[in-house]
Amino acid sequence: MDLFAPIRDFSKSQRPVSFAISCGKDSAVMLDLVARFLDVGMHRFFYFSAYPQVLPFRARYLQALERKYGISIDVRFQPTAMGLRQAPAFERIRKEHGTELIGLGYKIYDSLQRRAMLKGSPDGVVEKARFFCPLRDWTNRQAMAYAKARKLVLAPDYSMGCKRELDDFCGPRAVVLRHLVSEEDFQCAARQDKRILIDYERFKDHPEYRALAERKDRQGDALPDRG
Repeated sequence: MDLFAPIRDFSKSQRPVSFAISCGKDSAVMLDLVARFLDVGMHRFFYFSAYPQVLPFRARYLQALERKYGISIDVRFQPTAMGLRQAPAFERIRKEHGTELIGLGYKIYDSLQRRAMLKGSPDGVVEKARFFCPLRDWTNRQAMAYAKARKLVLAPDYSMGCKRELDDFCGPRAVVLRHLVSEEDFQCAARQDKRILIDYERFKDHPEYRALAERKDRQGDALPDRG
């Protein structure tokens, strides 16, 4: 199977896309493919932040992407980017950017829901939802292998062994954050979201979360849901 077929075929199209930068590995791979196969100048890029002000270490990562690919990332405050609230947010993005499609790092193997959405779109273009998913046929392993082969810089979350980037750092994730970033960045995050420090104190002595937070050199361990 030619994993690059959707993005290569789309390069013949003149349809402008707003690509979502989620700080996850899939969006990192997608952005690199866009830079390789498409004209970045005719497309737009955006990031939904779980906080009104992007956390410092996250902002530095986005700025690094802007410098590397010569793009500008439109940062939008979106308290939740899940479920039904996602559709109107995407519609606003398309309207304000003047684009036709939303570019997402969705893969057919991610979930049954995404399989149902993507199975009828071999070219990665889901016309009904107005999505373009260039990673349609990729697996998680293939995406990570590509990231390593291309030496892509991933969001800091992955240095903790997370399978994906974190939308926020409340609950037990506050313990992970403490081990993930510098003390200065942690305190800045805690000032922006007071729940972080409260939850850190709540979970810091729990052996499960301490062990997870200190496991810095391993990959592939998903974080538990908030407790």
